[in-house]
Amino acid sequence: MRGDSIPLGFQETSTVITNNESNNETNNETKEEYRWLTTNEAFYLATIGGAEAVGMDHVFGNFIPGKKLDCLVIDVNAPDGPIDTFENETIVNHFEKFIYLGDDRNIKHVIVDGKIVI
Repeated sequence: MRGDSIPLGFQETSTVITNNESNNETNNETKEEYRWLTTNEAFYLATIGGAEAVGMDHVFGNFIPGKKLDCLVIDVNAPDGPIDTFENETIVNHFEKFIYLGDDRNIKHVIVDGKIVI
């Protein structure tokens, strides 16, 4: 990881309320439990899930013809890149490695509204 990179993680939060009775009193405690999102959940939230959250899933969020397209074209085998790939890996393995390890060296093109801008 380069020095200017910021490590990020995706987490889901749920709240558990417990009812503990001691000395005939009711004590409600709130405890938050965390679990890491899967790669598929993170990708969903970054694409159509995010578009649905802002009510724009009819405009963008996936590769349906007629919708606006914003995406990255990546190369997991970029020269001097942070990702090591091996012969027996699938495209899913490469995608997961990019999500967790990739950085700007892996980005070949940036597409905004269907146009290559970088």
